[in-house]
Amino acid sequence: MKKAGICLLLAIGIMILSHSVFAAGMEETGIGSDNDKSVSDVSEASVLNANENHTGESETGYLTLDDKNTYEGMEKAYEEGYEPLVKDGWVSVILPIYAAEENDIKALTAMPDLGDTASAPFIFRNYRKTFQVTNERINGTGEEKAVFLIRFDLELSKDRYNGVYPVEIQIDYHAKGQEISQVFTIYVQITDGKDKKETEEGNEGEIDKEKQQDETQAEENIPVNQENAGTPVVPETPKEEKPTSDPKVIIEQCIGMPEQIISGSELEFTAVLKNTNKTKYVQNITVAVTCEAEGITLKNSSNIFYFEKLGTESTLEIPLQFHIDEKTAAGKYSIVLDMSYDNPDASSLTSSGKIDLLISQKIDMALEVGKFASEVNAGDSIKIPVQAMNLGRGKIYNVRCSLDVQGLNASKSLFLGNLDGGTAASGELDVFAGMVDEKAESADKRYGKTSGNIILTFEDENGVEQTHSKEIVVTINPLELKTVNTSNDKGEKKVIGQQMAIGLGILASLGILGVTVPMVLKKMKKRDSYE
Repeated sequence: MKKAGICLLLAIGIMILSHSVFAAGMEETGIGSDNDKSVSDVSEASVLNANENHTGESETGYLTLDDKNTYEGMEKAYEEGYEPLVKDGWVSVILPIYAAEENDIKALTAMPDLGDTASAPFIFRNYRKTFQVTNERINGTGEEKAVFLIRFDLELSKDRYNGVYPVEIQIDYHAKGQEISQVFTIYVQITDGKDKKETEEGNEGEIDKEKQQDETQAEENIPVNQENAGTPVVPETPKEEKPTSDPKVIIEQCIGMPEQIISGSELEFTAVLKNTNKTKYVQNITVAVTCEAEGITLKNSSNIFYFEKLGTESTLEIPLQFHIDEKTAAGKYSIVLDMSYDNPDASSLTSSGKIDLLISQKIDMALEVGKFASEVNAGDSIKIPVQAMNLGRGKIYNVRCSLDVQGLNASKSLFLGNLDGGTAASGELDVFAGMVDEKAESADKRYGKTSGNIILTFEDENGVEQTHSKEIVVTINPLELKTVNTSNDKGEKKVIGQQMAIGLGILASLGILGVTVPMVLKKMKKRDSYE
């Protein structure tokens, strides 16, 4: 009996010793440490946790992970081994979840649990955010799916260690009259940080070195103090972390804007907005459209436009419709777009832009031509009366009239100046009648009926020149010589040109004046000198 008891005690001791050695071996090799696992080792557990870690009695109405599709920022679906992207000191954690069609979930609140502050590689801050259902493109195609696309951009600590770290995202929402919470677990793999084993070995080397120095100083009876015990490890001064830029939404262009906008017309165009940031999207976008100018009215049902999300370097379009009143004065007006939106951290941001409208008044000019001789002789000078009328509301500049009729020559154009709306100006064109066709061989063809235009030229407020014209018809006869009959007994005739007689009379008159006027002037000078 004693021998049997001794054998039993020896067997128990050997089992205990073997178990202790095996546990110590596991601890030394690091087996069982989460930080030494890879994402591929835990991806299966990630999907499992994401689907099963929730509270409640049944899955009806609960949120489910979409593990079959990829979304913006994802290279793989969850079932293919999705890994959160780690880049430039940040990690983007994306969690697409959806609910059954019969539930009434309108919105949810998500908050990540980053783990222990002493060992986690993350910068801790308040990441709590609210999400709504959005239509998101899947698998890099045009196909869309309605999901709660939960995304957290987590900043990483500069003193982070390599390894795999769990991030538990708690989802809170209201459904079927009760408050429900679910927890989804995602694993983040850090490969650009410090190696924990090398750091521990380095620290052990420093401890051994300091211990050896202390022993040497003790042997030489050198007092041990902080100054000569070895160079103390000075903690590295943390570098100031550079802030990242927030996303900015701008007006990129306007599609369908006409080159000329006329008062009294309808205006339609599309404003294109763009998120200029390459890494951050914007959400909860509100755009307010205003125009303070009287006579420019927005015809859309509302001046407020809402968009759920705008991806990185993406654009969205806002169709706008305006009515321009006839009384709107010509000039430059601005349409203002005030934009407010949230960045991925739910921080509110604002921006604004304006669209310039160059409006012109409708031009309505009229030209009237007064009465003048419809039949003239070559060599005659006539006057053609004209009147320019501004029947529009805007001002017209540099109004002038000119003549373009074969056989009629105007000495110069008629300048009428500037005309305000509802005013008119008139004048006369001085015209000399010549030959209709100077190159014709016969006299019959050199003269006769001719036609052409009186041209009205003017400019609008932008300096754009326009013309109106009015057609006229004139008959030009050859120069006529009249005859005088002085026949006596045999009917002898003498022909004297009437024009020559008149000319001689004028010359005679000028001769008399040429003699008389100098004599009178001479006598007046003498009288003045005597006085």
